[in-house]
Amino acid sequence: MADDVQALTARLAADPTSLAFLALAEELRCRGQLAAARAIASGGVARHPHLADGYDVMGRILADQGEGDLAFDAWTTALRLSPEHIGAHKGLAYLAFRSNDLARVLRHLELAAQHDPSDEALVRAVERTRAQVAGGSPSAASPTGTPLGAGGPGTLLVDKQGRRLAGAILHPDGSEVSDTIAAQLAAVAREIARTARLLQLGVWSNLEVEGPDATWSLVAPTQDTILLAADQPGTPPGRLAMTAERAARQAGQWLESLGT
Repeated sequence: MADDVQALTARLAADPTSLAFLALAEELRCRGQLAAARAIASGGVARHPHLADGYDVMGRILADQGEGDLAFDAWTTALRLSPEHIGAHKGLAYLAFRSNDLARVLRHLELAAQHDPSDEALVRAVERTRAQVAGGSPSAASPTGTPLGAGGPGTLLVDKQGRRLAGAILHPDGSEVSDTIAAQLAAVAREIARTARLLQLGVWSNLEVEGPDATWSLVAPTQDTILLAADQPGTPPGRLAMTAERAARQAGQWLESLGT
């Protein structure tokens, strides 16, 4: 992977007008080097202001940096230049998903699927979202499950910045505490990763905790997201872990269908 970055960097240095900036910016984004990726993408967009793919990769970088408004501008610019741009539709669907605007998610997914009907993951995402819209319940907007206290385990999907992406967790008194927990989960996940490194346990994959008020299971559907499942105290940790893993697979498939 380092060789790819070096080769692409060399190509771009030899020819600053090269479209290699697209692959280089995306490679750096995937490696988590977002500042460098943004600088490369910005330079490429400046040199190729009519290239929709440039605004698409810029949108992905900005979304990863938590710059939702700027990502929206980048992806809408891509669509203005190329109304059939699948990546831009997926990106806007992802932003709508983060805002729990399921109708807008469906609209962009349907448009993307129209232009790429061979993408099976995308077609499944359209079908699942269409069924959720038809269901009409608030929890249907989440691919991760139902709130705690609504007849099943609560599940909450957040990004590494602690922003809630989907799902809900309710306090035993019925109040929703999803955003508060989401803000804390990012720090908790970082501490888990640090402890795993110190103890030389490798990359963590899941964690189960039993407490007097609830049973918790924490997993990582993707390298950029964290999923928490919670249920009543006394719930067998193994059973909740299976629920969390199933929700994590669904969330991972959902995020993959949106190209994130």
